[in-house]
Amino acid sequence: MSVVLVLEQMAVILLLMLVGAVCQKIGLIRQDQQKILSWLVVNVFNPALAISSALSGGSDGNAIYLAYSFAIAIAMFGSFIILGKVMSFFIKGLHDKVIWQLMVIFSNVGFIGIPVVRGILGSEYVIYVACFGLVFNVLFYTYGMFMLEKATEKISKLQENGSASLPYAVSSNGIDVDGAFNEDGILNPGGLFDADGVTIQDNAAVSEAVKKTKGSLLRQVINIGTVSSVLGMALFLGHIQLPYVIKQTIDYLGNVSVPLPLMITGMTLAQQDDLKKILSDGKMYLFSAIKMVAIPAVFAIALIAIHVPKQIQILSVLMFGMPVGNLPLMVLTEKEWPTELCTEGIILTTVLSVVTIPVTIWIYNMLLAVI
Repeated sequence: MSVVLVLEQMAVILLLMLVGAVCQKIGLIRQDQQKILSWLVVNVFNPALAISSALSGGSDGNAIYLAYSFAIAIAMFGSFIILGKVMSFFIKGLHDKVIWQLMVIFSNVGFIGIPVVRGILGSEYVIYVACFGLVFNVLFYTYGMFMLEKATEKISKLQENGSASLPYAVSSNGIDVDGAFNEDGILNPGGLFDADGVTIQDNAAVSEAVKKTKGSLLRQVINIGTVSSVLGMALFLGHIQLPYVIKQTIDYLGNVSVPLPLMITGMTLAQQDDLKKILSDGKMYLFSAIKMVAIPAVFAIALIAIHVPKQIQILSVLMFGMPVGNLPLMVLTEKEWPTELCTEGIILTTVLSVVTIPVTIWIYNMLLAVI
């Protein structure tokens, strides 16, 4: 894999982000309009690209590549879970523990991953990115949400003894609730509230609230992203072709999913008032180096050693090197958790990815030459 090609592609990605930043700065795009564009990317353009890329495949090795992609995606997220657990032992505060783990585990395999892979390997490889996206979605709405729900269960146990070591309370939806603890850190009688501010009187009510939240996880897992990924894989493995008019329409919609997500990322960067502070966080640089360079290098050795097909090696190394994803931030915002740390992680890792991805491919090339 040519490092020059990767550098050129990352330069294109950087320019597309700059275009979005300029549009934001000069007032062409408002924040409410940006949300609409993000919705279109997630619910229309990215799903269309997943199906479009499936329709462009067809070689005998595709099913094998798909199996490799699924296996590597599971291994990747599994390793990130372990890394997140290890990191959490060195972090104080339940909020920060959970947020750091979310940042470690859930990479931006969609918004950034799809344009990078399409630019470097070609559109026919986007279907394999869909494998990573499918594992991402299932894992986030199960394990990721479970981490948040554990905070609720902890509060339920704390209510039994009337005291707490936490500086905050969490509602049935994982929302911080002011006033649940007094100045001495003691749980106030009747101090647990649900999302509507209604007092939860007993542990049975807390448990019931948790069950309702967990019951919605299945509905969250079955979303347009997972459905389009599964549909694309079915078309891909079945070598099914759609009528020209439908295929061409899907192709055109899918093409939008390359520049627009990168422009939206640029718009988000342009909204930050304290970018200098974010770019000077030494701890976040260390995190980025481990997550986006060291971990991909370690797994590159493993992929080369077990003779994974070369193109899947490259795709997987790229997936391992992706920056922090946006979905954790959206859920944290919805649940009214602190978002400053996650926002900082997304911004810095996204900016650094323009450099770290070429570096990761350079390391991969060096490893390939000696293993």
